[in-house]
Amino acid sequence: MKLDELKGIKRQIICNRSRKEACVSEGVVAKVLLVLEKERDEETLSTAAQTIGSLCSIDQGILELLKCHGLPVLLGILVRDPKGTVAKQLLWTLKLVAKYDAKLLGDCLASNPEAVWSLGWQLKSTTPSVVLNTLQTLQLCAMESTEFVNTVSSMFDRTLFMCLLESQNRDVVLQSLRLHLHIINNMWSSPPASDSEEIIKMLRMKARQPNDVDLRLAACNCIVALFRHSARDSMSAHQEPYILATLMDLISLLDEKCVDAVRTMRQLALADEKLGSTIIELDILPKMIPYLEEDNDRHVIDVFSFIADLCDTNELARRQCLESGILSAVCNSLNSPARSVQVAACACFHMLSRSVRGLKMHVSTISKSIVRLLELARQYGERSLQLHAVSVLANLCSEPNNLRETLMKNGILAVFLEVYRSNNVSEAVREKSLLGIASLAYVSTRDIKQLISSSITQDDVKDLLDDIVPYDMMEHALILIRNMSHNFGPASSPLREHWDLDFILDRSLDIGTRDDSPTVFQIQCIYIAVNVASGTKVDKDAIVRSGWHKAAITFLKSTSDEVRAAAMWLLQNLVTSSQHLRVLKDLDVVHRLESLDTDPCLDIRGRATIVLEELEKASRGAQPQPRLRRRPNRQQQQQQQQQQQQRDSTDVLADYLQNNW
Repeated sequence: MKLDELKGIKRQIICNRSRKEACVSEGVVAKVLLVLEKERDEETLSTAAQTIGSLCSIDQGILELLKCHGLPVLLGILVRDPKGTVAKQLLWTLKLVAKYDAKLLGDCLASNPEAVWSLGWQLKSTTPSVVLNTLQTLQLCAMESTEFVNTVSSMFDRTLFMCLLESQNRDVVLQSLRLHLHIINNMWSSPPASDSEEIIKMLRMKARQPNDVDLRLAACNCIVALFRHSARDSMSAHQEPYILATLMDLISLLDEKCVDAVRTMRQLALADEKLGSTIIELDILPKMIPYLEEDNDRHVIDVFSFIADLCDTNELARRQCLESGILSAVCNSLNSPARSVQVAACACFHMLSRSVRGLKMHVSTISKSIVRLLELARQYGERSLQLHAVSVLANLCSEPNNLRETLMKNGILAVFLEVYRSNNVSEAVREKSLLGIASLAYVSTRDIKQLISSSITQDDVKDLLDDIVPYDMMEHALILIRNMSHNFGPASSPLREHWDLDFILDRSLDIGTRDDSPTVFQIQCIYIAVNVASGTKVDKDAIVRSGWHKAAITFLKSTSDEVRAAAMWLLQNLVTSSQHLRVLKDLDVVHRLESLDTDPCLDIRGRATIVLEELEKASRGAQPQPRLRRRPNRQQQQQQQQQQQQRDSTDVLADYLQNNW
């Protein structure tokens, strides 16, 4: 194909799609590739490069180029003369190929390092369009090809990055920042451009660029990425001023309605707990409300995710959300038509629901969403959404208050039991539903416990306490049994009425006394025995028969204060009976209790003193004095205070009448 013929084709196909399709179907692409491969005349090569670029502006042209194995030809020219005009003209074609199939081009470049370095030469060009096309091609490939990231990172060194940042072309600087950010986020080794003070200072200058939100955000993203890559436990003294200044820049971007800054602040909060606390102290969360009311689903999801991360372990953040009105936005978003928004809102509600006492002040707001939460808890096809909904409901039931009463009226127990019994839910959802049932059993009535035990039978209890049960399921099962064993007075243990008491005591003893038993398991198992021991003489006999009184003495050697306190509580409940006092005395427990005088836990020392006093009375033949196992709950305390106030007012009136009659 001669030069004149190439020029004629070039003139015909300019801005003419139908003619381009005709040329592709006639095999012109293969002929032009042959010219590029064999010809050495500069003008002919230049015309051929422009022609192939025009033909590849349609998908059929790119497909034909790939079918004819044209990529090696184009990369060969790039390697042969990287500084030439033809190489610069072929950059447009490579960019089109990258837009069509970036992974293919990226893998091809990864296997040809010389071609990558030739692209690096193009980044040093003084022509902004050449640099920009090269940067865009590199970024497209880096986004799709993992192998290419490792190759391009060696070429995109600190010197080249600094040179690009100093460019007077705004688009070149912005594209350089985005490419650099992608390389850092996808590299396991050290960042390609060293996070030296010089680089950070240059990025800080770009982060303060006036009237350019995109450029400022890109610079902030790079600084945060460098920090996240280098941070291990916390900020270093060298990093702190730069990171805090970047945080203030992100806040200013947020004030300028740049919602994408939320995503970067979220990365900062996840990278360093101290920064998360700083964000909360700056009272940023109330500023999120306007973005939650937008029609942009991506922005709403980003904001919900940011709030959920901050509220995960921080009570102050949860309090700010409740006080600022974010809870209302969360409840409203549960009815969003977009499923992804529902999931993000429900996940945020999950974190907020950990502050059950704070939610008591917002019963009216939550009550409007209870029916919707119950519906989402039954969304068996949406596992993530169902998990968060069930978790929210389980948290709301964790304390006996108005919220739990409202949920009970709406049939929450039936929902938990339905989800727990379903074969179409994940193991995590079943665990949360079991935790919800356990929460309802806490300080509940006999009727509620009867409903629970009628669905979760003794056979289910045996399965839940099996050795192969997952950790979380076992923990929630022990919590359920502990709450079911709770008494309101010296009555027989509810476990005797609902399940097999002897089996539960034997199995909990086995679980709690294993060498590898977690502390949380030990605590739950001991409190099951504590609750049973608070019952009648028959219940105390079951404790002694199972051997729990001996295990309690062994648990006094534990390094955990909670385990030792629970063990002392069990012994204290046993000494209210003369028969069981003799059992403890026969075990020679006095020496062990006397050694607790120096225990660091005040509660343990006090209970040890009580038990020693009872043992001493028993040795003198005195009858033990029964002691209440639990303090009165809040409602009982309020009733006692009211009765005392009435008695006080009556006494004052009687004194007045007696003195003035």
